Amino acid sequence: MAAVVLIVQPKNTIMAVGRTNVGGAVAHPQGADAHIAQQSYTRDNNKMKSCESNTAAFLTLAEIAAWQIPQEKPGVIVAALPALQRSGVWKVRQIEELWDSILRRFPIGAFIISPPNGALNQQNFKLQSDQDDLPEPTHLLLDGQQRATGIALGFYDLWGYDIKEAKSVLWLDLAEAPKNREVEFVFRVVTQAHPWGYKRSEPDDTLSANQVRTALQAFRAVNQFEGLRPERFALQKTWPWDAEASVPMAMLIDAVKRNPGDSAAARAAAWKRIKTLPMYADNPAFQTEVDGGQVVRNSQKEIEKQCQNVRKAFELTDSTLYHRLDFVLQRLQELLAHNGGYQVPVLSLDLGNAAYSLCNVEEETTSDALTPDDAAKKDAIELLFVRVNSAGTPLAGEELTYSLLKAAWPDAAKFIDGLDHKPAQASRIAMLCVRLVLARRQLHTSQDKKLSMPPVQGVNEFRRLVRDQNPQHPTFSDDLKSFIKDSANALLTATWQFLVDSKKSYTLLPVIAVELAQKSPDVYLLLLCWADRLMEKNITPAQINETAYRRTLGFLTALAWFAPDKSKACSAIWSELQEKMDNENLIQYFNNTRFQNACRLDKHFNLCMIPLPSVKELNLACSRGVTGQRGCRNTISSVDSSIWKEWNWYTSFTDLLVREGDIKAKWAKQLAPEDGAPDLAESTLQVARRFLDTLYDSHSILLYAQRDWLRKWYPDFDPSQPEYMEDKNRPWDYDHIHPQNLLRSDAGNSRRNIPQVIWDWHGSIGNLRAWPLEANRADSDISPTLKLKSVNADDKRYSVNNGHEKRNASFVQENAEWEHWQNSVPMSDDGKYIEDKRYLALAKYHDNRKDLIKAIVARFVSLYRVWYDELRIGDLQ
Repeated sequence: MAAVVLIVQPKNTIMAVGRTNVGGAVAHPQGADAHIAQQSYTRDNNKMKSCESNTAAFLTLAEIAAWQIPQEKPGVIVAALPALQRSGVWKVRQIEELWDSILRRFPIGAFIISPPNGALNQQNFKLQSDQDDLPEPTHLLLDGQQRATGIALGFYDLWGYDIKEAKSVLWLDLAEAPKNREVEFVFRVVTQAHPWGYKRSEPDDTLSANQVRTALQAFRAVNQFEGLRPERFALQKTWPWDAEASVPMAMLIDAVKRNPGDSAAARAAAWKRIKTLPMYADNPAFQTEVDGGQVVRNSQKEIEKQCQNVRKAFELTDSTLYHRLDFVLQRLQELLAHNGGYQVPVLSLDLGNAAYSLCNVEEETTSDALTPDDAAKKDAIELLFVRVNSAGTPLAGEELTYSLLKAAWPDAAKFIDGLDHKPAQASRIAMLCVRLVLARRQLHTSQDKKLSMPPVQGVNEFRRLVRDQNPQHPTFSDDLKSFIKDSANALLTATWQFLVDSKKSYTLLPVIAVELAQKSPDVYLLLLCWADRLMEKNITPAQINETAYRRTLGFLTALAWFAPDKSKACSAIWSELQEKMDNENLIQYFNNTRFQNACRLDKHFNLCMIPLPSVKELNLACSRGVTGQRGCRNTISSVDSSIWKEWNWYTSFTDLLVREGDIKAKWAKQLAPEDGAPDLAESTLQVARRFLDTLYDSHSILLYAQRDWLRKWYPDFDPSQPEYMEDKNRPWDYDHIHPQNLLRSDAGNSRRNIPQVIWDWHGSIGNLRAWPLEANRADSDISPTLKLKSVNADDKRYSVNNGHEKRNASFVQENAEWEHWQNSVPMSDDGKYIEDKRYLALAKYHDNRKDLIKAIVARFVSLYRVWYDELRIGDLQ
């Protein structure tokens, strides 16, 4: 932890100078600490004197919260968020630890502000809505947005302010902190994506499926939410489930503010409000039929425990929780005191006087930029913003470039935020737009040489572009503005519709389309450029014939999912897209010739794209190398086969895949069709291994196979929203059909003597299904027979009404796989319990172990088949 300057003044006032970062240095203007030490700041009726240029002032927590919460009383400094700032990016842990620091009176670092600038637009803070009536800003916030929002979240009173669509709320768990966490106070952030909160002991982790199920039972029971899906829950009606004694932080702060200097009155006021929360509802209506009532009993027990603990904190004077709450209330009295209290330093920099020196650092600066006018101030602000954001949560790459775009063109954020369909975060969309404008320029240049895909621009190069200082593109700024204003919405909408059109059975789920833009930007740029060329000819991508439609989706997803080097694979076919071609050739652009070009080794004989085996070739390799059909030796067929004993059976399997049919020769021809290539034996083996490793845990192919049911379950799920961008913020769980618990002993350790072939196949997508979080069974060792046959109330809520529908939703084939799944676990005669949970390590259960692998392998091939056949991958070979 870097050192900070800590100044302790009378009345326990806590002030910190500089920016503190784990493993980093304190960033502040030279001599700021010495300067501040000589200053004396006083308050008169909670009003601060105006902050002079290049000096510091101090703000209370409430005054900072007032920047985005209209119910709080502002000070004389009101900071607005300039458009060049990114959106809120802090994780749950960071917010929780920020408030732990505040309550412990640790310094949290200085904010940096500057006077308003007419050349810079503003944007909303994360907690601010367009309807909020906030005071006129006096300054721009250059550094400290994440901390300001974290502070404001503590004052964000959903219950008192009647905030309809809040995305997050802060709670305080009054119990002792877990030993593994370096905090004294356990703050809890609850979000719309996770209305039950994250783990108390590890806030970066989500709750288990069992915890989610019990939480949902409780929320539905106390709120009469029966039938309401989790994404519809208002955060006023939920609370952190993995908690001991949690209370809303905003209620504690409100009670202290209304009762200054009187902790007893604040306690009474807070308790009066807290008792109105849903968790204290009388006679909650639980569903007793759910899982035989076990989940209900767990929910009731957990609610009773939490409510009892909170009552102890407010009423039982000799309890530890009572004393901890007493300490918290007294500390809040100190922190929120009108005269003194906890103050955060704010460094005010008037960049008008600094404009020359700051701007002159750049290599290329026009003489006009050296005058201290609005434009020069803007350049200085921009440069300072780049520098201060090298600390904290780093701002780099696309995020930094997007900020520079907003600085150069303040309306950029407004246009991008107003797009009808956003397949990625704003910074990614902005960079895609930048690269597409550069690609459009290529169409008007000489075609004498092979064109390269426009790269992601570095900071200095991008600044030259937006200032029209790049001689290769002197009109870039106007071209970009024109594209975003006139074409971007139509193009992005048409492209999104092409990917996810729910009227076509073979299109992608929105979550897969978002993944395409987020994880494979080069592939998405290729798609955008192709769609842009089509729309120039008055053809929308959705108008192309079905064969080309399917094949194009197959080509793009193959690149996104299987290319070891997506950039090189896309670049291999980029130049042809920029050539003149008629309508039909453009429609048929994603064809087998170009797919084979993408599969070629680069000039250094590195693998760019994996040639894909056919379903027949994959199935034949699995049959001959694993499941033992057609009399093959050394497979799982015989209990004495070495495959049950070898740990490296996988190497033999990949060798076999290459040897099947003429696949080795086919791949070699795709990798290097010209004469003079080196021996490709190792390259083809590398292809086989990369292919199997990629398919092994390809959640995208799994989701594609289950797309019909996922569309039915989550028609309104919008993964393009920032709070759902992370993979863990999805509304479904990835569930092992054959439970992982059967690979472990009662002590939780890996069970000994289980063959490696079982371990390896067990973790593949062949044994995974996407399943609604709340419907995922709590029993961690239930057999596939029961799991895929019986239904409960949660299943029915998701339109799964019988065993056949459950198997269909789980993508288990009735004829090819179901029998193997049923026989994969030895069951008692009545079929109610597993005969021997150690069976995977015992040779006497050979038939059951064999059926388990057959079931997983068959489903593994079936998942690949659906994608391969639906999207015409065979046409590309």
